[in-house]
Amino acid sequence: MFKKGNTYILGVVASGLFSKGVQLASENEYFKLNETWSHVAVTFYHWAYGWVVIESIYPGGVRFLYLGTWVAENWNKNKVEAFEYKINTDELFKNLGKQYSLIDIVRLARTRFTFLKAKGQDDENKLYCAELIANCDNDFITNELQLKAWQIVPVDFQVWGFKNDKQIIDVRSVLSFDVPCVA
Repeated sequence: MFKKGNTYILGVVASGLFSKGVQLASENEYFKLNETWSHVAVTFYHWAYGWVVIESIYPGGVRFLYLGTWVAENWNKNKVEAFEYKINTDELFKNLGKQYSLIDIVRLARTRFTFLKAKGQDDENKLYCAELIANCDNDFITNELQLKAWQIVPVDFQVWGFKNDKQIIDVRSVLSFDVPCVA
């Protein structure tokens, strides 16, 4: 296993590749190069992230969630498919030989990938995860699945009391779940 210093460097380099991939993704004239950089960024990020999560010394939780969105946008996949791809190829889970459902993905986002102790970080992860679920294709997520997702992810929102912008659910997200919410 890498030492903490090396793990941190891996995280920084992975983040740099990730940023470069995003930059190239916005430049249509570099489509071929973009495709290569995207693959390198995702692959290296995935490899380094396993060590980063284990060591818990780099803010990877939120980056992981945004990576799912980035992959979805660049690979023309919906966000759930992007999460499934990431989780099913992740070194931490590949030996389980299991296809993760949406609910599994949300649960993992709540637990495994919300390891940071900084105040508000876990809440931000949950909020973003809820946003991903809310914006998925309607034909993929049934009302029953939405309700289950609501019970797993945003059940604590009313307890938080919407103290600041980070903890405010987008109104569209709440409406898409069609579940009463105490604001």
